Formats: sequence, structure tokens, C-alpha cells
Amino acid sequence: MAAAVCIEARRHGLLTRPIWNVVVLMPPLCITTAQLSKAVEALRASITDVWRGHDVSAKKDAEKATA
Repeated sequence: MAAAVCIEARRHGLLTRPIWNVVVLMPPLCITTAQLSKAVEALRASITDVWRGHDVSAKKDAEKATA
């Protein structure tokens, strides 16, 4: 699922990479709090979108897991 999340993250303007079933987010050390918040929100949205596509009945689980 990590690869699917990384592909979905691109639609949200975030570049990540999968390693096995792990999503790697490597922000630069000079990232601002606002930029980091935006990146985390994009990642959260990507995970939720992939989860919803994977199992429609798991919507609440996805939102709880990414909260």
C-alpha cells in the first residue's frame, strides 16, 4: 500500500518514496512549521484516499488511524 500512497501523495503535491510497506517523508532541516503541517496533511489525505479506495467500509478506521 505504501507505493499507492506515494502515488496519491503526488496528486496532493507531495513527493515521498516507498520502502517496502513504509512511506518515507524526508523534509529538509530548514522546513518551516507551516510547510511541515501542509506536508503531513497531504500525507494524511493520501493515506485516507488510498484506504477508501481499498475498502470503502473502512473509512472511519482510516480517519482514526491518520488522526
